[in-house]
Amino acid sequence: MSSAPAQTHQDQLKRIKKNIERASVYFKPNVERYHKFQKFVFKTAISPEEEDTLKGMKKPVIEFNITNAPISRLCGEFSKQEPSINVSAMDGDPMDAETIMAVEGHIRHIMWEAKKHNTQYAVYRDQLSGGFSNFKVWTEYANEMSFDQDIKIKRIKDPRSVYLDPDINEVDGSDARWGLILEDVPKSVFAETYPQYVSVVGTGTLSATFSGQDKWITQNHIRLCLYYRKDQQKDKLISFVTDDGMQIQK
Repeated sequence: MSSAPAQTHQDQLKRIKKNIERASVYFKPNVERYHKFQKFVFKTAISPEEEDTLKGMKKPVIEFNITNAPISRLCGEFSKQEPSINVSAMDGDPMDAETIMAVEGHIRHIMWEAKKHNTQYAVYRDQLSGGFSNFKVWTEYANEMSFDQDIKIKRIKDPRSVYLDPDINEVDGSDARWGLILEDVPKSVFAETYPQYVSVVGTGTLSATFSGQDKWITQNHIRLCLYYRKDQQKDKLISFVTDDGMQIQK
């Protein structure tokens, strides 16, 4: 009986590894474009080949960055008028004004906490300079002595570390069946956080033929993967109308 859960986990691990490789290959052009755009905006628009050509012709390598200034101006304007939240009831759904105000105030507080870390500003800047960005929504305990959880919003440090199901059809990826976030952590931090896995970490994680295999375990870092998936479960929806005309769904 004990071998069944272990086999299930092994099957899941194989599927996760396959999805990681699929997503890495599928989004590789997008990742390369992001890196290219960021380099063009903030560092240089001259490629190594062009630089070698100029040096070979004994010409100075001179360039004038004309893209950083307008992006900085747009970011400055955005910081003065960041998007806000407006809560309203669904059409035909009665809702008192106090409830709407309470929900809207709660969401505004979450966004205000995120603003302390320049979340919206940084995401907007990533989109202008690299073409896309990502932020994460999660919950954490209010403090060490509380069971209450707060909703948090944070920008993903490196947008290139986020991958979604390649089979998505919606532009925003809302129909993705799974997604993942990659994070490189120092080996010392990994040993402190996951001491039970230090002895089982090998020299490689994905298939030997995968081109990105060597980046998962380096001399000083280990790459972690936060893997999210949707579990489909069948259920029954029961709807009935009470004697006073109220519709109830369970």
